[in-house]
Amino acid sequence: MTKSTHKQGFTLIEIIVGLIIVGILAAIALPNLFNNVARGRASAALETISSMKSELEGCAAMNNINPLNSNICAPANYGPMYTNGFNISIATTTEGQYPGAGAFVASSGTPSAGNLTYSILAIAPDSEVVALTRNTDGSFTCSAPAQGVYADVC
Repeated sequence: MTKSTHKQGFTLIEIIVGLIIVGILAAIALPNLFNNVARGRASAALETISSMKSELEGCAAMNNINPLNSNICAPANYGPMYTNGFNISIATTTEGQYPGAGAFVASSGTPSAGNLTYSILAIAPDSEVVALTRNTDGSFTCSAPAQGVYADVC
């Protein structure tokens, strides 16, 4: 009877090939994972600014005031806000100056769209901006970078 001297295990070549395959899979999967995380954060920031929009518009309608010109609804009441690394802020556009008087016109007891326009911004750490902008007719437009991680947020 002879003893078998065959050892079991992987050869060095097999281990190297396995590591190369794992490396290729990781190179494909990791960028997608990071992009999905960034999109998720941007979606959360969009939810935050949507909530702020609803609060500002609701406060303006309830109190019949310009939300940007009042002490009741003023953006200053929100203070600096950050969500998931995004800096949340409010900026006025050309027609609704902050705190310009008369930017939000009341007619027949209810706030009218007037010429009040403003943007609620979510500024990412990489300086990309997701924004909700109030149009002069009272509707809102969402905008995000045309390319990159945040392109499909709106």
